[in-house]
Amino acid sequence: MQIGDYEFSLASSIDIRRNSDGSPILKYPHLEYDNKNGLQLLDSGVGPFVLLRLSPPPPDMTGVYSVVQNGTQVMYIGRAEKSIRQRWRSGASTISPRNCFQGGQSTNCHLNIVIHQSIIDGHRLELFVLLTPDFDLIETGLIAKLQPPWNKRGIR
Repeated sequence: MQIGDYEFSLASSIDIRRNSDGSPILKYPHLEYDNKNGLQLLDSGVGPFVLLRLSPPPPDMTGVYSVVQNGTQVMYIGRAEKSIRQRWRSGASTISPRNCFQGGQSTNCHLNIVIHQSIIDGHRLELFVLLTPDFDLIETGLIAKLQPPWNKRGIR
């Protein structure tokens, strides 16, 4: 798939894990966090969150990734400095309780929420990747050019 000036490859379909009755498995990780320092809960930290399933698993390599809705609409552009697989496994796919609070990875919370809503609304989501060591420059340029709706800050 051509995204901006780059050819991305389909890596994974994105879905949510479900209970035996077909309903999404909902998680509220902020309730599991021992907030000893009295950190403020982020607006996006309340959830509910879902467990995401990427099939097959994305590549274990550095690069830029894009969440694409219904095969055509680029919804989000991100980067993985070490591994796209690890970025998703420990990021948006399973929300860490600490990320729900000030200083946590609010992007993971936000992305999980919008992916959940998109799938519930009946959209098909896929993860496309561009394996490259130039992830920072490419990600920044694509976000500036495309302004994907799920990228909260626009340009990093």
